[in-house]
Amino acid sequence: MWSLKPFTTLLLGTLLAAIVVTGVGMIALPNARGLQDFAVFFGVGVLFGIFIFLPITAGESSRSRFVVRHFHKLERWSALAMAMGMGHMLLRAVGDGSSLVAFGLIMFGAAFRVYLSEVAKKVPS
Repeated sequence: MWSLKPFTTLLLGTLLAAIVVTGVGMIALPNARGLQDFAVFFGVGVLFGIFIFLPITAGESSRSRFVVRHFHKLERWSALAMAMGMGHMLLRAVGDGSSLVAFGLIMFGAAFRVYLSEVAKKVPS
């Protein structure tokens, strides 16, 4: 079985995410049928796809010696960032302005752990 090149994964994954988000947006909001609404949904889908597929592609395409050498430390720190974000979200009321910071920490930690999982496949045990 052959695998896709990293750029192809990023391009096709982002395009598919944009199409899905646009379709769901058009179905969920029946009044949003104009070209401007389509562009907003498509743009949000592209950003979502880049956010999801960029760490995967980075892990597939790079094998940084620094990351390989310090893999376990980076994994520990990314888990700490996610734990801090989760704890912050649990301690704050929903709708607080700093909830965005907590959400950002969680998403950054998750994206970085996806990158590390791709690198881990290349790290010799």
